[in-house]
Amino acid sequence: MAATATGQSTVPFVARAAKRGDRAGARRSVLAGYLVALPVVAASGALVWAASGTVVGLFTDDPGVASAVTALLPVLLVVVVADAAQVLPGMGLLGIKRPRASMYAFAFCYGPLALAAAPVAEAGGLPLLWALYAVAVCGLVVGQGLAFWRSSARI
Repeated sequence: MAATATGQSTVPFVARAAKRGDRAGARRSVLAGYLVALPVVAASGALVWAASGTVVGLFTDDPGVASAVTALLPVLLVVVVADAAQVLPGMGLLGIKRPRASMYAFAFCYGPLALAAAPVAEAGGLPLLWALYAVAVCGLVVGQGLAFWRSSARI
């Protein structure tokens, strides 16, 4: 939520910079979002990992489920941090009024994930499904980042 809220708050700054024709200002606004959101997300993830026994114990008292979730924490943290990283350029694309590239990135990354989710979960269980999710979200980081960089170059 920190990255989404931060990303949403950058949209007006990016939009104003784009309206002025200030490419550097639009890019600085997204960078400022990264500097605010990513440390919060990374620190939160580190705290959850450090206190994983206590945190996971709040949601289940089943030792099998708790150990499975604890084992998946590194992959879950990759997903969360990557998701935070992809939100900011996506919101930047909204600010410069070029959301189509974002839609393509989502379709390209999440479309195959949606199609493969059931067979992957059946074949490899939750660990493989979460690994595939991590790949999809990391793809979004690249896709949204490149789309914003290329689109903002035309400001």
